[in-house]
Amino acid sequence: MSENARNQISEAILNIGHSIDIEKGIPWGVGKRMPVYFDFRSFLGNYELRQLAVNTLVELVEKHESRQDELKQKGFLEEEDRYDLVTGLPTAGFAFAAGVADKLALPLVLLHEDKTYIFENIASLKTGKVQFDAIASTSPLAIPFGVKTADELQLPFIYVRKEKKGYGLNKLIEGLPENNAHIKKVMLIDYFIKDSYLDSAIETLENAGIIVENFITENIANRLIIEDDSSLEKKILLFIDDLISTGEKQVGDIRNYRNKGAIVNQIYVLLDYGFKKTNALFEPREEIDTEEIDTEEIDAVDKKKTKNFYQGCEIKFVKRYQDVLDKLRGKGISDEIICEIFTWREDHQNWYENKRKEELKMGNNPTIGQHLDETTGYSDLDLQKVVLITSGKSLTPYFVNAEKLCRDQNISKFLNENENNAAAIIEHAQKLTQEHPEFEKDIEIMAENVAELLKKGKGRELAISGGLRRDLIFSGPIARRLSLAHIALYKQDEGQGIYDDKVEIIHPTGEVELVNENIPFYVVHVADLMTKGSSSYSIDEVTQRKVGWIPMLRERKATVNDFVVAVTRLQGGETTLEAQGVTLHSFVEINKEYLDVHSNQPEIAAAYAESERKWTENYLKEHGVEILVPYFKEGQKKLKRAQSFMKLYKGFLEESGLMEQLDEAVYQEYGKSLNEII
Repeated sequence: MSENARNQISEAILNIGHSIDIEKGIPWGVGKRMPVYFDFRSFLGNYELRQLAVNTLVELVEKHESRQDELKQKGFLEEEDRYDLVTGLPTAGFAFAAGVADKLALPLVLLHEDKTYIFENIASLKTGKVQFDAIASTSPLAIPFGVKTADELQLPFIYVRKEKKGYGLNKLIEGLPENNAHIKKVMLIDYFIKDSYLDSAIETLENAGIIVENFITENIANRLIIEDDSSLEKKILLFIDDLISTGEKQVGDIRNYRNKGAIVNQIYVLLDYGFKKTNALFEPREEIDTEEIDTEEIDAVDKKKTKNFYQGCEIKFVKRYQDVLDKLRGKGISDEIICEIFTWREDHQNWYENKRKEELKMGNNPTIGQHLDETTGYSDLDLQKVVLITSGKSLTPYFVNAEKLCRDQNISKFLNENENNAAAIIEHAQKLTQEHPEFEKDIEIMAENVAELLKKGKGRELAISGGLRRDLIFSGPIARRLSLAHIALYKQDEGQGIYDDKVEIIHPTGEVELVNENIPFYVVHVADLMTKGSSSYSIDEVTQRKVGWIPMLRERKATVNDFVVAVTRLQGGETTLEAQGVTLHSFVEINKEYLDVHSNQPEIAAAYAESERKWTENYLKEHGVEILVPYFKEGQKKLKRAQSFMKLYKGFLEESGLMEQLDEAVYQEYGKSLNEII
């Protein structure tokens, strides 16, 4: 590969393909942030750069194959491996893989929703006489056709996501140049298997000022080859991606292909971050210590199989992270920024948390943290009595009940009796601040922070919001303390329409006003506890409508940019909010620091806090599945937890041999199989 090509890649990254923010960081995975973000998707929207990236990857592949020929001629290799198929990590990697597959005249393969799709002889699509500024597609099955068509016409290629991914630059349109004034008209390719999101894609483009002059939409189930489980047996895969950081996503994809019998010995990337733990995932070794590697994907496989899945996958890269950083310095980036980037690289797991504590001068508030402990708001669980959390996304070895800070031992009963009476809950919470000085102190601490955040809404009518029921224990007294209106948001049922939502304004005087129109307040939302953030924002599976506290406020023209909670379990809610442009502020974080002080089983609790899925899978392997059986009882609210759990852990249960045990245990208890109940 020519040094000129390598340098061109570096220059392009520095010119259009990176973002730097050492103050707040850029979202990067669940609860993590990074000071610099390299975005090769920006290459897709530039024909010359897209070709440069693809050609450079092809050159890297051909260099490897040439080396094999040389070794064979010298007698060091009996038979060289020739690639049978090309694949890439969805979605950016898959776009580059499509270009590579075309250059090498190889079929493209994609595992999508547990099925194997083969793309052969992809032809560019006819655009007619209309002149387009770019070719766009939906994702992921339409991407290869969009890339091929854009390449033939030497046009920019962009793709539209169904929804934001929640981290990185968090774009709905990928590949769109920052200054996209020259892209006015596009052809949109929408190929899908099950569901099309054509309408929302058109709307997304139009919101960006781009007209969809023509579109092609089609269910292409019959156009692609859908292979059976043995179709990839002994097929050698050329794996392409744009960059590799922690390697966890790539490891997951490689595992899935190898599960189907494919051979994956190399992964080709444009940029390699060179993390030590990433290298450990891919380097040849006799046995991988799963505790050392610390990744969810590895523990999803039996240890005895680990060797077969992760040994000997070589990373071949165009540029190293270090090389790009050196060029950043040469571009006039300050030593302070370069130093911060190096700090992140050396401790990327904790950089954001350390930065946040340093800059916000926050961490666990000692007063509220101590009160949570005193009231058993945090409590360890016996390992034989762990529970499935409300979202169904994991078992948990500890409870966090932030509402116990109010010191009313009968608060759960009171909330159940008044679940549809926001005013009564707020009055009761206000009374508790007068009865318990400790709770009043907690409210005072939170209210001071909320008052600072409300300064952003200068000149606007201000309000506090809270969702029924437990939020109101904190949001109500804070609103009273600040003499502000309180917006009470009632829970939404699945399939409920906007006109069925119930929203009330509770004025400082206690007067209750039912909202029937817009409420253009500047609002800070206050809640008791943050876990996954699904109560704050999610998509209704029935109506596909955005639901939760944030959409309820924004649909009524309220502005909400800040979300304050007494406690966060650090389970991804931060990322959910970030994707909606909302910042989370918490007073107690259930992190290692807190657990070391307050947990009676800190190692167990810390292992769960670090990776709830990994901990859950390990627990079930060691203790069995009996703990799950009570959640499958029909007619109870907890059944929804079990249904969510099965969606997430079905593959693990089958792979680990626990599905049969669970099915049998459920049948013995309820006389019905899992399929009948779920």
